[in-house]
Amino acid sequence: MEYLEKTRPSMGCSLLPKDPVRRAILRKLSEIINSGIQPLQNLSVTRHLPPDIPRDQWAAHWIQRGFNALEAELQKVSGNYCVGDELSMANICLVPQVYNAHREEIFLRRVDAWNFV
Repeated sequence: MEYLEKTRPSMGCSLLPKDPVRRAILRKLSEIINSGIQPLQNLSVTRHLPPDIPRDQWAAHWIQRGFNALEAELQKVSGNYCVGDELSMANICLVPQVYNAHREEIFLRRVDAWNFV
């Protein structure tokens, strides 16, 4: 996404805030998603779970843990979108994880309450 930001400045919108503090917040949110939730939902990972660990329980645990961490941060900075009132990289990173939550039929009330998704 940063590559697109740098190489396509004429896109018409910026996925990264210009303000360095907001940019740092954005990176923090994106890393919660990209490092704490997403890798553990990959089918290439879940295919290797031991048979005694159901995939849906695994997914529910890691999505819940990640969404709890994310929600604590979002309460401080969200507006119409994850960081204030502008679409950002964090929103784009979040969408596939919301899909995973819906796929696993978990946390739908919480996710549906996030009006910026």
